[in-house]
Amino acid sequence: MISANASMKRCALTALTAGLALLAMPWTAAWSQDRYPSRTITVVVPYPPGGLADLTARPLAAALERELKQNFIVLNKPGAAAGIGIQSVTNGPADGYTMLVSLVNVSTLPAISAATGKPPMFARNQLTAIARLVADPCVIYVQSGAPWKTFADLIADAKKRPDAITYSSSGPYGPTHLPTEMLSQATGTKMRHVPTNGGAPAMNLLVGGHVDLFFTVPALAQQFVDAGKLRGLAGSGLRRIASSPNIPTLKELGVDLEYAVWVGVFVNSKVPADIRKTLDNAFVKIAADPAFQAAIKKTGSTFAYQNATEFQAWWDKDSANIEAIIKKVAANAPN
Repeated sequence: MISANASMKRCALTALTAGLALLAMPWTAAWSQDRYPSRTITVVVPYPPGGLADLTARPLAAALERELKQNFIVLNKPGAAAGIGIQSVTNGPADGYTMLVSLVNVSTLPAISAATGKPPMFARNQLTAIARLVADPCVIYVQSGAPWKTFADLIADAKKRPDAITYSSSGPYGPTHLPTEMLSQATGTKMRHVPTNGGAPAMNLLVGGHVDLFFTVPALAQQFVDAGKLRGLAGSGLRRIASSPNIPTLKELGVDLEYAVWVGVFVNSKVPADIRKTLDNAFVKIAADPAFQAAIKKTGSTFAYQNATEFQAWWDKDSANIEAIIKKVAANAPN
């Protein structure tokens, strides 16, 4: 028979244990909520598979998985010149579990809205820069059997036949439309634009013989160059591309045009600072990894890393230049 005193002691011990358990619960819950990342992160690519952003995002996701010990899923969300995918990030949860891998469309789309008076899909200040990974000059590619053997041949023909020569792009005012418009302005020519919804579809138009040229990054064209289907006429960098030393720069040819297509990583600007810092630190580490650098270079791109602070400052400056170009293009566009 248990005494009344023993029973009271047992009740007190039970109450104390329960109390300690209750005290521990909020701390455990808080720790699990604060730990980042604790679940799968989605990497939104606002273009179809196979383009430059997609080719960059896939080795990036694999590297981040190793560094942050969480799953990363690449999700392609093309449409509206990348606006649909970008808007899904700016309008989505600001919890750090969605990031954006984008080209210059994050700058061009708000600038287009401002230049044309259309309601913007998003504003630039709804995104915060995390890292720049790639910055590639473009090359004017034509089919290997095209009649133009040199850049001078192409421009001479374009001047003789306004609107007869066609070119593809990844979308209106996108990263491969702008340099071709800049080229037209710099050379006094007029060519017909055939837009698509991504770099891979635009390349397919050229390879299939549906357009005459595509002004794009070597990463998208190299396999077709190697197969003898395409050749480059001129590049938009300050220097010749190491992998294509026989292709002259536009500046060498007397055309005052310099341009690069870049790939950057962004998050919703409302993502907490500590989470952004975690991501920035992770990018610093993977950017220093020779295996990751090699994976990016294997795509044919130029590895050009900038951390969050550097990229934000560079992006602000680059966007101001892009806005000026778009105002000029929009002013000259037919009504």
